[in-house]
Amino acid sequence: MKYNFIDVEGFDGSGKSTIAKWISQEFGYEYHKSPSGLFAEVRTYFDKFDIRLKDRIAFYTGDCIRISMLFNEQIDRGNQFVLDRYFYSTIAYHESKQPNITCELREIYKALRKPDIILYITVDYETALKRLKNRKNKSNDELFLSEQHYKKIDENFRQFFDVNYVTVDNNQDFEITKNQIRKILL
Repeated sequence: MKYNFIDVEGFDGSGKSTIAKWISQEFGYEYHKSPSGLFAEVRTYFDKFDIRLKDRIAFYTGDCIRISMLFNEQIDRGNQFVLDRYFYSTIAYHESKQPNITCELREIYKALRKPDIILYITVDYETALKRLKNRKNKSNDELFLSEQHYKKIDENFRQFFDVNYVTVDNNQDFEITKNQIRKILL
């Protein structure tokens, strides 16, 4: 495979987790999700309470630093990873709520391990909303997503991607999406 580190980005409800797990199974990449482990447990706490936006950003940035350190070491040993979200999501979502709130952390983000490619998974707003309504566990972000907010997050993703990215339309049948991804990755 020509990529050691694939980052799968996109909206909640876009199918990015399903796609990242499929890439792991199909191509033998080690799957990671952000946040994970202890960070995932803390996120559950954050979603239950009204945590300041800057505190949430610091939390997600800490997890991204952890991931970057792990991947730096492991990629040098020949391991390959597919990651379900990275700091691009932190920027896109938080900047949509308060523009320029992540400015102070941009130098930290610049120092993190960059993916070889980003697969930006997109679906239309109605599809994402329908998928989110079918979930058992809903975060605060998912509960208050409006179409205007959705468009702003999309703009932020595209603005802040600083490596090669490919947009993958996941509105169609999943087999079509998988074939599109195979062409990108092979």
